[in-house]
Amino acid sequence: MNALKSVARYRDLAASPWPNGAGLAREVVGFEDSGLFIPDRGPWRLAIAELVEPSSFSAMPGIRRTLVPFGGDVELRVDDVHQYVSAAAPFVFSGDSHTELAWLSQPCRAINLMVDDSAAHPVQLALLEHPSRSISLPGLCIALSRGTGVEELDVFTTSPALDGLGVRRWLALC
Repeated sequence: MNALKSVARYRDLAASPWPNGAGLAREVVGFEDSGLFIPDRGPWRLAIAELVEPSSFSAMPGIRRTLVPFGGDVELRVDDVHQYVSAAAPFVFSGDSHTELAWLSQPCRAINLMVDDSAAHPVQLALLEHPSRSISLPGLCIALSRGTGVEELDVFTTSPALDGLGVRRWLALC
């Protein structure tokens, strides 16, 4: 996503391998560009992973991860503890943990927010119905339903114009 654009279309994001090679992800915002979107919040990264079969997650020491499955439920094994995660439910875990996708109801995608554990005021995710009325800070919103000219997983900067797009559910970074 270019810092001058207000939207990233999911279909236009290039897929690249996970660091461990066990899957593919599409980066929306990298650590180096995150301050352009939400200043004064410490570095963060937003990516959308394709989950197609059980596999190990890449280790990310020093990173707090929030995973939001989209299009299916998943079960993670985090340091040998099973965690069932419903579709569209955020789950927070440490990148220091040994984490595996143990089961999935069907192939799906997962929105991943990664923040530096040492950040004083880290970016967070919130499920919203009207983001422009609910967010007082600058941020990004990921469409979790379709709207006027908007596909699922398209990403917008927050603004009052979001209300006119007809998207019922959003996942907001703020």
